[in-house]
Amino acid sequence: MTPHAAHTLRLGRAARSPRASARGFTLVELLVSLVAGLVIGLAVVTLSKSVAQQFHEESRANAAQASARLSSLRLRADISRAGLMGTGNIVRDPKAAHLPGGNGAKGIPGLQQLSGVRVFTGGSLIPPSQANTLQLSVLLPSINAGCAAQTPALTPDSFAVWGNMTSGDEYFGTVDDTAPSACGGKRVVLNPTDPSLLRILRDPNGVAVPAAQAQAALSQVFAPIANQSFFARVTDNKGYYHFATTCAVPVLYNGVTATIELAGVNATLTSAQTNEKGGVGGSEEIAISPLHGVYWFIGRRVNVNLENAGSTDQSAQKYDLMRAWVNSGGVALVNEAEVVSEYAVDLKVGFTVDDPSQPDTSVNKSLTFPFSATAVAKAPWANRDLTSAVPIVPNRGSQGPHRIRSLRYRLTTRAAQTDRDDPFVVAGSDYMYRYRINNKYARVRVMTGEVALVNQARMSY
Repeated sequence: MTPHAAHTLRLGRAARSPRASARGFTLVELLVSLVAGLVIGLAVVTLSKSVAQQFHEESRANAAQASARLSSLRLRADISRAGLMGTGNIVRDPKAAHLPGGNGAKGIPGLQQLSGVRVFTGGSLIPPSQANTLQLSVLLPSINAGCAAQTPALTPDSFAVWGNMTSGDEYFGTVDDTAPSACGGKRVVLNPTDPSLLRILRDPNGVAVPAAQAQAALSQVFAPIANQSFFARVTDNKGYYHFATTCAVPVLYNGVTATIELAGVNATLTSAQTNEKGGVGGSEEIAISPLHGVYWFIGRRVNVNLENAGSTDQSAQKYDLMRAWVNSGGVALVNEAEVVSEYAVDLKVGFTVDDPSQPDTSVNKSLTFPFSATAVAKAPWANRDLTSAVPIVPNRGSQGPHRIRSLRYRLTTRAAQTDRDDPFVVAGSDYMYRYRINNKYARVRVMTGEVALVNQARMSY
């Protein structure tokens, strides 16, 4: 081996020595890197948490907004049907057939207060009495405490509308005077070739559906809640209206003949009974349409374990916008009420009337009642007891629910969770921006709208 080769071999062995290859990070370097990594990790977690929190807050706010919008659509749909195939005021309606000296209610208590619309100022807090049309079940647990805790305090209204709420159809037939109805009143035999009826009795291919299925579908049109009596309107060939109540089983169908079962022998009147002001003969064709009432209010589901009045959980202050059917006795069926919008906290109702005390050329012919109008101011128009005397302006008409031309609503919903510490109260405003639950606040959204009552546009009696 040459001296040069030996030197090269010694250098290679030195380069691969164990001491040289064991060189790494010191303890200080490791601690510094761990601290730096921890700081970066905490920053990422904090940022992620902030973004996630913001996302959920906006999601809750958007959910409240979407709920208010969808509820607004349902409100508008029902309000627009006020008076549809019904009457604005059964006592004053000149087209309502009646016995001499009486009115279209014909002494039937449930019919006595029938109108197109009723507004109950603060009605979600204090259920209306029978004199005001509705006899409500007690809404428990009460929503009063939650409303009183707000700034300003809430007094949510309620309202009811009557009209054909289940269909847009009338059904043609004749009154069968040879046999009583299932509950001892009048029986209407429907025309089997009536297109409105055929849409229920036949499938899209024109094939008859089973009798039980057809009876259930037609019964749903006239009685949306089973075993409850509702209203119906019979129109004679002179254009007069005969208002009646249905039997608890409103429809019978045996696969051949479909009948509508009405309660009371005076469900329809003859020409002799009305002194020729309308009347139904045994063989003449009549039209019959369903007629229902729906009641809108802010309330709570009952018999829900999580929602007890003594709970400190937020569910104890969860209220909803609810819709209940009103039966022929004027009872709002709140136990079967539908929840239209969750976390609703306020409902205010205003309206515009056609004032008969003003001449048609007057600029003050329309009288507007804002959301803040008192119950006393609204009552002569929107909540009048129709059994009492109604002032009549000579040649102009009378005050009452038939004079309401448009209905306005303001619906307030809140986010499901409290996410604010500031009440955000604007002095002098009756709008709310935060909803208080204990010492925290949830954001709210407000939706307003106005609906023209086209079915009452020409009711000037």
